[in-house]
Amino acid sequence: MRAMIILLMTICLVTLLTGCATGKSTEKIPVYDVIVNSYRHPLSEGKNKVIIFPFDEKIGENDLEYQEYVKYLKKALVMRRAFAEEESGYHIYSDYAEEVLAQESFEIVDNIEEAEVAVFLLYGIGEPIESTKTITKPIFGITGTSSSTTTGIIHSYGDTHTLIGKTTYVPTFGVIGSRTVTETEIKNICYVYLVAYDVKKAIQEEELVQLWSTEFMSIGESGFLRRLFPMIMAAGALFIGTDTGYEEEKCIITKINEYDPRIHQIVSD
Repeated sequence: MRAMIILLMTICLVTLLTGCATGKSTEKIPVYDVIVNSYRHPLSEGKNKVIIFPFDEKIGENDLEYQEYVKYLKKALVMRRAFAEEESGYHIYSDYAEEVLAQESFEIVDNIEEAEVAVFLLYGIGEPIESTKTITKPIFGITGTSSSTTTGIIHSYGDTHTLIGKTTYVPTFGVIGSRTVTETEIKNICYVYLVAYDVKKAIQEEELVQLWSTEFMSIGESGFLRRLFPMIMAAGALFIGTDTGYEEEKCIITKINEYDPRIHQIVSD
């Protein structure tokens, strides 16, 4: 499973770096790109009662980091419909919003007997990606003069006249050369993986039937997952449990900045 996630992240990274999104930030407010890839099985229709477990068996449900992230995930699941209503009709992802609005809202339960869907949560930070590029930068300097002005005093002695003064030149500026500079950039990959299984099938028939899976990945300068997790949930809530399809030229890369009001809705109690 980890190998599959790494492969998916690599594919998304190549897509991002080859033009699907710029990955740049504004000068004042950092903007984060969140890549989304989601699958949905028709059998998920009508199954909305969700219970959440850690994907990694080494992480217990009493783990404080896990508890914090589960809180954000629960808010994203519950608020997904409200986010879809805001998106519906006039934003670029209105088709996904309509898909969400056509489904029943998620309901969080704590008892496995009540649950219809078991969602397993995996999160982490990948190895930093270092890229180096060589660019040519111009060197600016004086290229000549555009005009000159001479000022001075004439001294006369008999038939001899002498000019004592100075000439001031107005320089022109332009490119006088170039220099080669090597720049190194380090990007961090933060990922969140959600996979949902049919609880009734697992209990009654001992069969694991995957109902949907949604993967998020954020690539940027920050590698602080605790800060990025609620941003990822706010930016990607709309796509949880949907089918994003496979269209390379329309890959799902949604953007969010630190002051997006959806983040406050995710982190607030």
